[in-house]
Amino acid sequence: MASINPLSKANISFSLAMFRQLSEDHRTTNIFFSPFSISSALAMVMLGARGDTATQMAEHLCNTFTEVHSLFQQLLEELNKPRAGFLLSVANRLYGEQSFLFLQEFLKQTSSCYNAELESVDFRNKYEEARIKINSWVEKQTQGGSHSRTISVFFICNKRKSKIS
Repeated sequence: MASINPLSKANISFSLAMFRQLSEDHRTTNIFFSPFSISSALAMVMLGARGDTATQMAEHLCNTFTEVHSLFQQLLEELNKPRAGFLLSVANRLYGEQSFLFLQEFLKQTSSCYNAELESVDFRNKYEEARIKINSWVEKQTQGGSHSRTISVFFICNKRKSKIS
């Protein structure tokens, strides 16, 4: 039997831990979440994390800084391959406050590893316009609501006027 790759093992552990946490106060309700979407979004965030934050994120996502992004890149390529009989694809996008400066290395890595481009929006003054833009992108990516796609949308906005890595 083939051994399970580190990303799969980490995603299984993450999924079970998250399910336990989510169901702790809701033992009799149905819970629906996408551990893959959450873990891939967190991995994108980890690209910009440093120090203790990066270490803690790596411990929960894949136990290594160097492998997690290349493993996600490989998995996304595999998931997005055309298959006979069904369509499964993953789409990622970053939405960031237009007044923030993003480091080019962060944007390059999110694009190459996660196929996630940054869309600058005005969350501060035109949040309704931003919401409509985001929902429109999601609708387009899901072909009007098809359930054969996984969508990860990550919002970046903070109150500091500093560079976002």
